[in-house]
Amino acid sequence: MKKNVNESQITMIRELPVLRSFSVRVNFGGRTGVEVIDRRHHKDQVANRWEMQMQRPMIATVLALLVPLQASAMDSLSQLTWKNRIALVFGAAGEARLERQLAEFTRSDAALADRDMVVVRVTEETAEAVYGSIGDLDAAELRRQADIAPGEFQVVLIGKDGGAKLKSGEFVDSEALFGLIDRMPMRRAEQD
Repeated sequence: MKKNVNESQITMIRELPVLRSFSVRVNFGGRTGVEVIDRRHHKDQVANRWEMQMQRPMIATVLALLVPLQASAMDSLSQLTWKNRIALVFGAAGEARLERQLAEFTRSDAALADRDMVVVRVTEETAEAVYGSIGDLDAAELRRQADIAPGEFQVVLIGKDGGAKLKSGEFVDSEALFGLIDRMPMRRAEQD
């Protein structure tokens, strides 16, 4: 069946920008497809694709550089890396929250020993182990590395890999802490 096309329809088709500025290209990059490209913006599209391709390796490089920084976030605790998990409890000397948090963590020696834990009290002037053993620590350096102001109450959990796993300005229940540790892949491997 033949269709009649009137002159106004032909004019409208000729004026469509698609017919003047688009071309069709077949891509064989793993899949066959058809791509429609606007010739007026083709140079911009090529430039944008190039920028995206250049940004991907740059982003990967930045991420690769950040991973070691996170893994060694607490350099002053490096003597315990791959041996112990460390619960750092920061606060003002004599502060009730600090003492309550330390009492909460140390009430279960068996749970701490099972998870290879060291619990450290960090005040303005001192840093000392209240459970487990650790060499001399510099309280100011620990606060600087953990980005905690003097006298500020914070609980920081450092994993065996040296990375910070938890940072909380609130009281942390020992069951919640142990639950977090028990969900870690390294802890699961220890239990198998």
